[in-house]
Amino acid sequence: MGEGKAIAGRSLAETQNLNLRKSFFYTDSSEDIHLLEIVGNPRPVNPDTKLSGIAFQNDWPVLRFADSNNSRLAGMVRTGLSLGVIIPAVLNGFSKGTSALSWTEGVESMMRTIGDLGTYVAGITLSVKGEEHLWSHRPAVFILNHQSNADMLIAIKLIRKEARGVAKMELKKMPVIGQILEAAGTIFLDRTDKEKAIEALKPGIDSLRSGISIVIFPEGTRSYDYTLGKFKKGGFHLAMEAGVPIVPIVLKNAHDVMPRGKNIFNPALVEVIVHEPVMTHDWTHQNLNDKISEIRSRYLMDLNQTDEEIT
Repeated sequence: MGEGKAIAGRSLAETQNLNLRKSFFYTDSSEDIHLLEIVGNPRPVNPDTKLSGIAFQNDWPVLRFADSNNSRLAGMVRTGLSLGVIIPAVLNGFSKGTSALSWTEGVESMMRTIGDLGTYVAGITLSVKGEEHLWSHRPAVFILNHQSNADMLIAIKLIRKEARGVAKMELKKMPVIGQILEAAGTIFLDRTDKEKAIEALKPGIDSLRSGISIVIFPEGTRSYDYTLGKFKKGGFHLAMEAGVPIVPIVLKNAHDVMPRGKNIFNPALVEVIVHEPVMTHDWTHQNLNDKISEIRSRYLMDLNQTDEEIT
């Protein structure tokens, strides 16, 4: 059907002497991909998940309008199911770890299950540009901007293995989730005490030198209005001291999944840009601020935001 529309479109353009490269086509369905590809101005409108991914990969402008019919009940069910994946994840991790006689294999199997099954039942689909950069240089310090409570789940789905995260101390105190994160080797930071936070990060250098990557949200907290916050220096210090690259990961619309102040998941396609690793061999304490500012400017560009330089 989609190819037939494209054929009809070309025929119409020929008989009416229309310039397809100057034409627009609006649709919400991936079935119309062939017609979108022949016009110069494709415009997906409230696209389905597949079309959203295609539009992102092709840099097509997307028009989105609020859906007043989004079911809160369905969101509550998705959220409940996503929390429920902890049980099969733990069981799977125990099984894999026991059969391999490896604590590490068990923990990594558990976390992969949380990432894969959790994003699936929450209705989160990822469209990733630069996915190869997730694997080209490891160990590394992976840095992600922070938009919603879904970000940790997305990070687990993306990074997958041989990594430990950095999280706020409050998460350690949460029942079940705190124990799982602790078992996964998460580094917990007390954000109220700068000296303790710096001290807590030191094991991260040992992890990086032993081949284990670090995952961190350098803003430290989610933004209330989704504008990019200032970057804290901890993760960048880790990369510099361990001599490993920084891999910037930009989450463009993770707030669509769970906006700040909300506690239920909304199904959404999250657009992800993974930049090339940034080598740190020439970083010093003197030029660190400039290096951080350069990396942060990439986020601002991808997010179509502007901000003052880091001081």
